[in-house]
Amino acid sequence: MLYRNFLLFLLIIISPVTVAQQIAINNTSSLSGRSGYYNWTVFVQADYATLNNIDHVEYLLHPTFPNPQVSSNNRNINFGFSSTGWGEFEIKVKVVFKNRQPPQYISYWLRLQSKIIKVPLRSVRQVYKR
Repeated sequence: MLYRNFLLFLLIIISPVTVAQQIAINNTSSLSGRSGYYNWTVFVQADYATLNNIDHVEYLLHPTFPNPQVSSNNRNINFGFSSTGWGEFEIKVKVVFKNRQPPQYISYWLRLQSKIIKVPLRSVRQVYKR
């Protein structure tokens, strides 16, 4: 029994610990010079230690892109990828780690934001008075 406990203790000490890592995907977007098109960037959001543990990120874009499978290994831009397009779509993301931890797979809906239209307050009041 003592020998078994000792082996279990060694196994716990020697085994690498896999910590659940909080990773999120996000994007920015802005209108481009071409009517109806947006410049966008998709990137990883995570704490400093998690970002440093990522080797690279693979993005699977909409099949209409000339090269729908792209990769980023640039930690300085949070493993981001930038492009231009006119529509929203689902991006499949594969986060590959340095420490041989299994990759993390995430589905993300790319959101394109246009300018916020400011409505005068009196117009809103007129609608509610009716």
